[in-house]
Amino acid sequence: MDYRSLYLHFENGIYMEEVNAIKDIAKDFENTFKESKKLEDKEVKTGVIKSIWQAILRLFAPMF
Repeated sequence: MDYRSLYLHFENGIYMEEVNAIKDIAKDFENTFKESKKLEDKEVKTGVIKSIWQAILRLFAPMF
């Protein structure tokens, strides 16, 4: 959770019961999980310079 999530993004929630769309959504989830893969630590590690750059950018993120 961050500033943008709480104040700038307005996601909507919906309640569905006994509609055909639920089956489509469940099938989409299953297909997405089949295409997904677990990332190992070595695949997501970033370099020192990139980490510093990301930290600097995080300082300015609340402005946007």
